[in-house]
Amino acid sequence: MVERLTRTAGEVYDELHLAIHNEAPIPTLAKPLVITVAPVGTFLSRENNPHIPYTPEENAAEAIAAYKEGAAVWHVHCRDENGVPTKDADIYKKTISMVLNECPDMVTSVNVIADYGHHGRKMIEPLVGPLAEAGPEFIRTVVVTAMSVSPSTKFTLVVNQETLVSEVEYILECGARPEFQLHGWPGAWNVNNWLIKPGILPRPYIMNMIMGWHAYHDASPTGDPWAQMWMVPFMNSLPDNSTIGATCGGRNWLNMTAFAIMMGVDQVRIGMEDSVFMYPHRDELIKSNAEVVRKVATIARELGREVATPAQAMEILGLTGSA
Repeated sequence: MVERLTRTAGEVYDELHLAIHNEAPIPTLAKPLVITVAPVGTFLSRENNPHIPYTPEENAAEAIAAYKEGAAVWHVHCRDENGVPTKDADIYKKTISMVLNECPDMVTSVNVIADYGHHGRKMIEPLVGPLAEAGPEFIRTVVVTAMSVSPSTKFTLVVNQETLVSEVEYILECGARPEFQLHGWPGAWNVNNWLIKPGILPRPYIMNMIMGWHAYHDASPTGDPWAQMWMVPFMNSLPDNSTIGATCGGRNWLNMTAFAIMMGVDQVRIGMEDSVFMYPHRDELIKSNAEVVRKVATIARELGREVATPAQAMEILGLTGSA
């Protein structure tokens, strides 16, 4: 004979009923996400992906299409009519003008290493100067590498206190803001000790964690996604008053970007500059920067995050002037 239950679930309901409905909202995702598109860079070619834009017209068209899908910021590299990477100021002004004519509020974030024979201010003057003279809309932020890196066996970008301070002071003189590429903890240390503590750098500090395959990075996974966990302590080590971004490249760009969005970064940089394949486990080539932005914007919205407008991006990045 089965004995009667001494207490049923219904009888202890009031004791078991957890107050899950009273749990406070979690603020991590309660802020707009700035999407930065990088349509083309320096290192990849059409041998790697035939869809990579080459000419100024193709580059501009990719940026405009990405803007329509939700990209508020454009990370600008340029190529000439033959698809060769260039830092010719006239080509930059031509390409940027084509985009601003269609998207006048798109925020420009420019890679400005122009003279590879110098480091510091002289390295960037040939491009920063002409763009600043063209107008603030041509160069809202300037991408600055915050630590010495060797992207190839033939070239090392040397960063020390003298070169970094001279570069940043010149950028600020020109009315733009530095956007730091952090390839590792030394980059964050350099910015904090050489620029923030001496009071050179205004708030917010635009800090961009560089992750994925960039040939010289701690978080460059070779066969699995676990290196994305490197992001957690790195992100938590960045200075207060930072606007935090994540640039994720290589095979794992998509899952690492999604992880960064869930971690609550303020900005992600995506596009065909650093990525060839759409998914880590398939040889499916990225066909356009617009499809990359559309996918990331969808992921953000599915997680409940708003995609920032250019005006919101200007505010988040601490930029002055009207968008």
